[in-house]
Amino acid sequence: MYYFAIGNLSALASPLGERFKISELTLPIVQDLHPNQTVPDAEDLPGVCLPYQRLNAYRWAIPEVYACLPTAAGGSKDPCILLSNAAISENGVSWPSLPESWPKTSLLAQIGWLAQISRLWDACKQENVVTSLLNLNNIAVQGWQIRLYKLESGQTKSSLQDLGSSLQTLPSIYPQLSKLIDSLAAGQFPTAIDLEEALEIMALQVSGGRVLDCTSKTHPGRRANNEDFYEARGRFAIVCDGMGGHEGGEIASRMAVESMDQDLKTFVEQGYSPSTLRKALLECVHRANQGILEVNQSQQRIGVGQMGTTVVAYFLDGPLLHIAHAGDSRIYLINHQHCQQITVDQDIANREMSLAHLTASAADSMLGGGTLTQAVGILNRNSFQPIAQTFVLSEACLILLCSDGFCDGDLVENTWRQELLPLLDTSLQERSQGLIDLALRELGHDNITFVILKFAPDQPMPKAMQVAVELPTLPQSAPTSIPQRLEAPAQSPASRLVVGGLVGLVATASVAGFFLYTQQQKAANIQPSSASVPTSTIPASPPNAKSIPDATSLTSKPIIRTTTKKPAP
Repeated sequence: MYYFAIGNLSALASPLGERFKISELTLPIVQDLHPNQTVPDAEDLPGVCLPYQRLNAYRWAIPEVYACLPTAAGGSKDPCILLSNAAISENGVSWPSLPESWPKTSLLAQIGWLAQISRLWDACKQENVVTSLLNLNNIAVQGWQIRLYKLESGQTKSSLQDLGSSLQTLPSIYPQLSKLIDSLAAGQFPTAIDLEEALEIMALQVSGGRVLDCTSKTHPGRRANNEDFYEARGRFAIVCDGMGGHEGGEIASRMAVESMDQDLKTFVEQGYSPSTLRKALLECVHRANQGILEVNQSQQRIGVGQMGTTVVAYFLDGPLLHIAHAGDSRIYLINHQHCQQITVDQDIANREMSLAHLTASAADSMLGGGTLTQAVGILNRNSFQPIAQTFVLSEACLILLCSDGFCDGDLVENTWRQELLPLLDTSLQERSQGLIDLALRELGHDNITFVILKFAPDQPMPKAMQVAVELPTLPQSAPTSIPQRLEAPAQSPASRLVVGGLVGLVATASVAGFFLYTQQQKAANIQPSSASVPTSTIPASPPNAKSIPDATSLTSKPIIRTTTKKPAP
């Protein structure tokens, strides 16, 4: 296991000095020679650690404080800080920097990197670490993804114009992107949200996307019943992991999937702008939440008697992957270089990390840390906080949605090279049963469900055409508002992961109590059949008239089944 180190690593107190070996001095990178042993944990995190943990919602790009190791001279007051989730490959080599990789990559990848920087801007500015984004040599890249080497404080008055000036130092390769950067340096983008939207629209203008293959499977595991439910249509997919006692989990997961499926099918023809689509995707989750909540209330289900579900979903628009989630089901992106979880579990351990109360090592061993703080159907609209994000897919990759029965114990992270990477070059259906067998062999304690999509962007435009692409503006045909049925509530970025204040404490207690009980109460026998989708082209927004064919219509009301329960093995 490798970490970035901040502080005087050579001054580590014994025996830690023998445990952590310096493998690269420049950054520096250290190797833990005994990763299965516990590490000392600081009672109070030093101030330099706080921004890392508070930015936990952006874990795909920000390292996290794994441990604060006492030094021989300063003890715990002057620790050496280890950063996990860092820009380090599995063999201990640091990722290349953005300036180093910029001249070698495609226009779509460059757009994707800048879109991620723009999404980080406001959060980093709030934590007084926006300098981390202005220093381009502090930004590492790997395929579609950026990740900061570390956080740098200072320059609280930095503006987006300063970011534009930094980006102007990069080689000008693609004229339309250079024009956007010049506009940024000239102050023509009032907010980072405006910049992100412009970049996403540019991505839609220069590339489409192609669904090469899609497969899905579910299995009850060693449980008598299966409370997972899913829908996989290629252009979009949904996975739900239900909870709630006798038949409750089955009902909740099915209701959520049916509700969201109904909404997402309408997206195909709408031609939403990227920001509007994110709002509409969030509203899909809110509608599902409200539907289950109303059933809980009408049937007077309270406390641990309530039913609920986690949810993960995606919607593809050209090269843009829009995702939403609530709870601890996950979405991963897998390319030839690495595997990245792009959701953050909404549980107590991550809440405590986001409040800068814990190191990552302490969160890993926290008793009850996996208890959910968010679930569909349990909280009212003001307390329910699903998360929506967008990523630019600039290369061939796998999109994996799964319930925790497939990813607990870091199963995906530990086996992706052997089990998932080969799927980029083979049929998904041929190896899907093998993935179920893997989860049964290594885990099997819970229901197992996954949806896997193989995606590739369209070929980029010829250079002669790229010159003609104008600075992105919102197309006239793209709706700028959501129909009333899908009107989304306003949300501040900081509110999307941590439930704060008195409302948050009540919400967490409600979901936590429900979750702890229902983990032992999985019931029902719904097992959706696996689905495959032939190769299909995903048009850039607005989509053309051709869409994924409708599947068999689903009932909008829960079906309560009376079945003979089989004893758990």
